[in-house]
Amino acid sequence: MRQSQSPVRYRDAYAAPVPSPDDEVSDATRSGHAEGAEMLCELAEKLMRSGYEPQARLLWQQARADYPDDVWIYVQAGIGYGNIGDHATAWNG
Repeated sequence: MRQSQSPVRYRDAYAAPVPSPDDEVSDATRSGHAEGAEMLCELAEKLMRSGYEPQARLLWQQARADYPDDVWIYVQAGIGYGNIGDHATAWNG
């Protein structure tokens, strides 16, 4: 007789674990995004998508303060804020 396995619940089968901010930093630096505005934006985007909005906002602020003339930062921050429904911040940067 075949031994039955415990059933896998829908939530358990499809829910992805939420990575920690430290994991996101490690992933970004391992993938080559190790400098400047690009790294800050990459990390902020990953944190925002992972549910770490307060930490992501701090990184966007840091990127804008450190690289105020880099238009790309404002575009990426606008997209990030727009994706979470914060259209006022997305528009005003």
